[in-house]
Order: sequence, then C-alpha cells, then structure tokens
Amino acid sequence: MCHLGQGRSAFLRFSEGPDALSLDLVLVPSELRNLGVGSQLVGRLLALADWVGKPVRTTARPVGRNTPQILARLVGFYERYGFRRERRGVDCVMLRRPPRPVGEERA
Repeated sequence: MCHLGQGRSAFLRFSEGPDALSLDLVLVPSELRNLGVGSQLVGRLLALADWVGKPVRTTARPVGRNTPQILARLVGFYERYGFRRERRGVDCVMLRRPPRPVGEERA
C-alpha cells in the first residue's frame, strides 16, 4: 500500500506460488492515475520477483468499466514492464519472466 496523503492510498496485492508471483490487484485512485503511482507499485513487485528469480503472472482486467479501449490501455501498461500475453479472452492473461543471468539459456 502507498499512502498518498489526504486519506488517499494506492494498493497492490500479490501472492506467491511455488513457481511464480501473481500480481492480483492494483488500485490507484482515478485522480492520481498517470502520475507514476501504479508504475512505482508494479516496479517494486518486479524488483522483488527478479530478486527471488520468479516470473510474475497477472490478468489484465479493468476494475469497473471494461471497454476494449480500457483493456488495451491496461495491457499496454503491463507490456511496458515486460509482460507478454499468454492467453486472450474477456480478460488478458500476461506473464513477465525475470531477467536471466548472462549466458543462461531460457527453455
């Protein structure tokens, strides 16, 4: 959670499984979007994932209104952080693998 003053908070919830972290929820108040708050929260989770060497999985699912434009914007947000689409449907399941050490091949 990130306290932003004046009673406002942004929130990221994640869980850890044996093979991956799951980014379960990111909530940023609408008046604070596009100011880097969500980016800071996601960046901290990705730093943790890289440190433990696990990929991060998330489902791009807008809270509230869900239009193709809003979903595309959300998918673009995650793609900027290295997430790639795994499955597409009503929601978009995405995965981000940790950077591999130099010389290590990925299966």
